[in-house]
Amino acid sequence: MKHQSFADDAQLIDSFHPSNISQALDRTTACTSDIKAWMTGRKLKLNDDKTEAILIGSKRQLQSVDEAYLSIGQAEIYFSDEVKSLGVYLDSQLTMEKQVDSLCRTCYFHLRCIRQIRHLLTTETTKILVQSLVLSRLDYANSLLFGIKKSLLQRLQKVQNTAARMVSRVSKFSPITPVLQSLHWLPVEARLCLTYKCYHGLTPSYLSCLLNHHQSQRSLRSDNLHLLSIPQYNFSRFGDKSFCVHAPRL
Repeated sequence: MKHQSFADDAQLIDSFHPSNISQALDRTTACTSDIKAWMTGRKLKLNDDKTEAILIGSKRQLQSVDEAYLSIGQAEIYFSDEVKSLGVYLDSQLTMEKQVDSLCRTCYFHLRCIRQIRHLLTTETTKILVQSLVLSRLDYANSLLFGIKKSLLQRLQKVQNTAARMVSRVSKFSPITPVLQSLHWLPVEARLCLTYKCYHGLTPSYLSCLLNHHQSQRSLRSDNLHLLSIPQYNFSRFGDKSFCVHAPRL
């Protein structure tokens, strides 16, 4: 099983066909049992009841799966519709609606707090506050927003527009594009800069290895454009949203 290990958390990842869910549950149960035995032998505790599990797939795939649960020690862990991982909400169909809802709610809360003291702040100070409390949240894990609905991206863009108008003190009826340009803020859809960092070696190797340079069989004028190759993949909604496919396309 694939895994991700953190300071006080571990994530197990398995992929399977819906008809093979019983074998997948057995694998996960056996793996967690080994982890618990290893921890017990080193006087560590695995919190059985704090374990979370989620099934991710298309609507048809999820409907074909009967109600199931994982046996972790003495606890029975049923699959959740949403889980939170490293501050990001993941839902069973990866629509990211819960994440966008939480993000907009948090950003508007900080914008209301800044607005209450806006008359005491200079434009530069307000800009610094907005960048640290609002834009930093819009940028966090934004590569997971690849391929989401345009309506969700528009909600995030409205957050940035509200922040820009508050910093510049312009009317809500004024065009927002000149304001964003004056602040040197990229729109939300253009802030997905992880591809740039991977291309220039500014990310860990497990991310940069997902992107490959495009190599043509003969000399072309496009060779100087530093293009990335789009790998072959299963033409599904999940395959289209994967980073190794969507990043080269952007």
